[in-house]
Amino acid sequence: LSVDLCNVFLEKINIPLYHPEMVFEDKIRGQTTNNLLLYIKSIHMIKILAHIKFVYVRPHIVKLNVNEEDKTIVVDWKFVGLTMSRMFLRYIPDKLWHRAN
Repeated sequence: LSVDLCNVFLEKINIPLYHPEMVFEDKIRGQTTNNLLLYIKSIHMIKILAHIKFVYVRPHIVKLNVNEEDKTIVVDWKFVGLTMSRMFLRYIPDKLWHRAN
């Protein structure tokens, strides 16, 4: 799961890894989805919003807790990247045209 979440911007989501009736709680926006299809939709919206905010973006998993009694997995993650303003300041000094995706 952690590898799939870290590669969410580079590869497709590994659908057999998830249960079809999973519950996804987005604590930032206060939304809860109860379906795999809605989870995939939420992940795609997160990708779009992250690419609007950042030029180069990648997720970092801060904490991953597995609770076998409740059958829950809690993932705390954050997105880090290069913002537009930072790119304008660092484009020529860091030679960002040589940087690969």
